[in-house]
Amino acid sequence: CGHLSLERLSIINCNELTCLWGLNSLESLRIESCEELTSLGGSHALVSLKELTIDNCPKLFHLIEAVTGSTSSTPLSPPLPCLKSLEIWNSSPQQITMWLRHCASLQWLYLGRCPQLRCFDDKDKD
Repeated sequence: CGHLSLERLSIINCNELTCLWGLNSLESLRIESCEELTSLGGSHALVSLKELTIDNCPKLFHLIEAVTGSTSSTPLSPPLPCLKSLEIWNSSPQQITMWLRHCASLQWLYLGRCPQLRCFDDKDKD
């Protein structure tokens, strides 16, 4: 087999998992209780993704791979052009507003049990 053509994926209780790569045909992704996960991939990693559910992944919004491939504290990059549904539970989306700017097709958003979320604004905060 050449490239993986997986369209739906659920990852639950994979505590040692730190990043996801090579899932560019993925349309639905559920990540739950992956406490060490820091990256959803690099450039063009999830370009087909339509549904994303994140539950109990506290480090995911702290270290995200940038387009350049370096790790930083900036929100997810590159954009998720097809993302329509985003659900975040028990996580730390401190930079959710900046992150959402890269999700132009987003139609449905649910945030639940995110105690560190302090601001939901359309203006950048430095």
